[in-house]
Amino acid sequence: AVRRDAPHGGYRPPRDANLIWGYHSVREALRAGRRKLMRLHASPAAAEKLGAEIAACGVPLDVKAPEAIDAM
Repeated sequence: AVRRDAPHGGYRPPRDANLIWGYHSVREALRAGRRKLMRLHASPAAAEKLGAEIAACGVPLDVKAPEAIDAM
């Protein structure tokens, strides 16, 4: 289930949005380029590892502590 009431820095994804999580799943979605990406939340370590892929897709990036991502 997706929490639609969770605070995402004032951002609420559309009801028809698909949320993808997990380093490998997100990496493959970034590399494939077939999805419309709206926003990316990443830990500092993941943001560093995926830097080239994130820069290439031009999606807004929100770097958060892993605990904050887990709470989403």
